[in-house]
Amino acid sequence: MVLLFASLIYGFIYFSYFSSYQIIGSHREVKLINSIDSQIFENTDVSFEALAEVSKLQSQELSFLYIAKKANEAISNNSLISAESLLKFINQNFKEEEFQVDTFNLLADLRDTKYPEYSQASVLVNFNLIDEPKCINGIVDTQVFLKNGPLVPLAVSSDSLSDIKNNNLMLDKTNAVVRGFDIPSAALNKEITSIVVELKCSDGTYDYESNINFSKPIEAAPWQVNISDSEWSKREQ
Repeated sequence: MVLLFASLIYGFIYFSYFSSYQIIGSHREVKLINSIDSQIFENTDVSFEALAEVSKLQSQELSFLYIAKKANEAISNNSLISAESLLKFINQNFKEEEFQVDTFNLLADLRDTKYPEYSQASVLVNFNLIDEPKCINGIVDTQVFLKNGPLVPLAVSSDSLSDIKNNNLMLDKTNAVVRGFDIPSAALNKEITSIVVELKCSDGTYDYESNINFSKPIEAAPWQVNISDSEWSKREQ
């Protein structure tokens, strides 16, 4: 929605600054825009020189909106070579925090289009209760982190045990904090992750932690984590 709204705003600005019908727009500017559109249509690498020149014609914010719009068009048209080059340019030239959410969204769209099988990657957590009567109305908080990575989790979940069927909990891209930085991304890149589970029961809190190695082929998904009774560690009060 953010990118769509931004694209609508850009549409007005585009015709104000880059339309061939505007007196302000030079022949060189129109030629640059047409060149970029042609490369996307032909699904070839988009010229970084052309993108850099177009970027000089407007503010950083408007430049990002323009290039992000073109990346979105390339993905929608399955011009994935062009999309990858546009996103490479974005990654190199728009590193500020204000651009990161939209960039991750575009990267996720590109990944899901190029590798649709990975978009369904998931983790199935199967756990046994320490003491079922004491934990039956408990809460399970689960987080998956990139091993030796940022503190932002790939997936988060907080569930009541009464809502979990057969003590099985499924985590997938819908559990991501930041779209694109998620379990499918970890699976695609064969990452090693850490899963942290906190079980809150009436007699206290129990913890579990282990690694998930996403090195196996996607056909073997979902990745399973089986927690036995003996693997829970009761937290000291």
